[in-house]
Amino acid sequence: MLNSSSNILMLIVTKQIEKLSEELREQLKENILNWGRLKASMASLCSGSNVACLAAKTLHIAVVGNATSCTKLFDVEVDPEKQKWLNMLFDGSHTCIFNKMEDMGSSKAYCCVHKKECEVPTGPDGPFLVPCGVSCKDVSKANPKNKEFRSGLQERKGVTANSLWGFWHYCELHQPPVLILENVENLLNATANNFDELKRRFGAIGYAVKHVVLDASLWVPQIRKRVYIIALNMRLFDLDEDGARALLGKMVSTIQSLSFEAPLSLESFIKEKDHARVKAEKKELQKLAAKRRVGGSEKEVEWPEKQLEEMSTKGITYISLRKFKEQHEANPWFSSLGRREQLLLLHTLAVKMEAKTIDIGQSIWRATASTSVPCEGGAIDLVSTLTCHSAIWLCKKKRMLTGWEACLLQAIPVDAIPGAMAMPRRSLVALAGDAFCGAAFSACLIGIMAHMIPLSHAPEDYVTDDSKFLDDLVWVEE
Repeated sequence: MLNSSSNILMLIVTKQIEKLSEELREQLKENILNWGRLKASMASLCSGSNVACLAAKTLHIAVVGNATSCTKLFDVEVDPEKQKWLNMLFDGSHTCIFNKMEDMGSSKAYCCVHKKECEVPTGPDGPFLVPCGVSCKDVSKANPKNKEFRSGLQERKGVTANSLWGFWHYCELHQPPVLILENVENLLNATANNFDELKRRFGAIGYAVKHVVLDASLWVPQIRKRVYIIALNMRLFDLDEDGARALLGKMVSTIQSLSFEAPLSLESFIKEKDHARVKAEKKELQKLAAKRRVGGSEKEVEWPEKQLEEMSTKGITYISLRKFKEQHEANPWFSSLGRREQLLLLHTLAVKMEAKTIDIGQSIWRATASTSVPCEGGAIDLVSTLTCHSAIWLCKKKRMLTGWEACLLQAIPVDAIPGAMAMPRRSLVALAGDAFCGAAFSACLIGIMAHMIPLSHAPEDYVTDDSKFLDDLVWVEE
C-alpha cells in the first residue's frame, strides 16, 4: 500500500521519466531548466480540479528538485466550490480565477478572487502552456441525446460548444504557444464533425493540431478513456506544416511510450475499514440516510418502481435478489444507501456476478460495472470511469469508495493539500470526477517538454487577422 496519497503523483511521474531514453531524459531536464530561464508559465481554462498544474509542479520537482520556475498565472472556473478548491490548492498565490469562459476572448474579465475585472495576462506576460478541459456533457456517450450535438461546434449549440468557442476566442486573441485540450473520446466520432471543425478553427488562427487517445488504466486502476489534443502556435515557433507535423509526431510517440506494463493495483489505493477517513465517510453517509428516512423524496419513491419494471423484462424478480440482500443487509454501508441505490446494487450483482466495482450513482439503464485487466502474475481490478456524481461500490470490500480514494485514483495528492481532508465526501467525489487523470496529463507534459523547441517570436509579435487566415487553413492531419 502507498504510504500516503501525497506520493502517488510523484511515484507515477518518476516511473514515466524512467521509461525515457537517456537522451530524452537529458533533453527533458534541459527544457525544464529553460522553462525557468524563459519565464514560461501556465494557466488553466475550465480548470476544475487543476490537476494539470499539480502535475507540472510534480514534474519540475522530479526533474530539477524544485518547482520554483513553474508559475501558475490564472484559472478559469465558474463553479463556486471548485473556485474554493483552487484557492486552497495554491494558498497564498492570489492569482486570478476568472469566472466565465466566454469572457476570455477579451483583454479583461471578471475575477472572483479580486472581485473586479482584471487584466487577462497576455503576450510575454501570458502563459506558455494552457491546458483546458472543456465540458463533455453534450458529446459524451453517457448522454443519450449526444447525437443532437454531432455538429454542435459548427452550430454553436450546447454547453460543450460554448466552452470550446470560449477557448477558441481566448486563443485567437492571446495566442499562447502551447495548448492541451482534453475531452471524451466521442469528440472524435467519425459520424460527427465537431473534431473537424475544431481543427479547422484552430488552424485558422495558426495552430497545428494532433491528438492522442489515452486511458487512465495505462497507469492507474480506473477505466477513463480520453482524447488529448495538443496544439502548437506555428508562428511563434516559426514552424511550417511539415515541421509542425514532425514535432507533434515526436511528442505523441513519446507520450504513447510512457504507459506502464500494468496499472498500479487497486489495493494500493484502498484504505482499511478502520482508517479514519473511511470511518468518517461511513458516518457521513449514515447521517444522510437518517435525513432521507425522515423526509423521503419523490425520487426515492419513484425510481425503485421503474427499476423493478426494468428487472422484470430480464426475468429478475425482487425475490430472486433475496440471497444478495441477505449478504449485505447487516452491512452499515449497505443500509446507508437509498432504496434506489440498494436495488440497483442488488440487480447488478445478480446480472454481473464477476463485477469488481459498480457505479450505483447511475440509473439502472446506465449503471456501470468494472471487472479486471489481466497482467503478469494475475489480474488487477479496475474502477469504472469516475464522474462528478459517481457512487462506486467496492464489491470485495462491500463498501463505498471514499471521496479521498476517488481523488487518489485521479492521482490527486489530496492529503498534501491543506484543508482538503476536511472537505465532505460529495465535494471530493465531484473534484475527482471533474479532473484530468494526473497520470495521463503528466505523460502528455513529459512528451511535450522532452521535445520542446525555443520560441522564435514573442507572442506580441503576432496580431490575429482572422480574415487573413480563415481561407488559408493549416493543421496536422492524423
